[in-house]
Amino acid sequence: FIPPSTKTFPCTRLTRHGTLVPSILLVLPFALLETSSDGTTILQHYDYTTITSVGFTTDNQQGLTVHSNGRGRMFIAQPNARSELAAALKKGFEAIGVTFNVGEGV
Repeated sequence: FIPPSTKTFPCTRLTRHGTLVPSILLVLPFALLETSSDGTTILQHYDYTTITSVGFTTDNQQGLTVHSNGRGRMFIAQPNARSELAAALKKGFEAIGVTFNVGEGV
């Protein structure tokens, strides 16, 4: 079940092989969910308790990295959406009492 108030962010994930994967990030009350660009398939689920930090890329103004379970994932948000995405994540973290750590990007 996805609450109607869920913030959604169309983006592209950059894989470690340089492949661009179109996806949608959903900021849920307890986790960040990555779905396929049509929203029909869950690609990845990141519990806020397993995300160690969120970082901003320096070479791309829309880039955001999510560090979870020892791995970093880079997402490229739509223009001017990176700050809104980070703010939504921070709000979700705080709602469940988890510290929102801003770390280094890529």
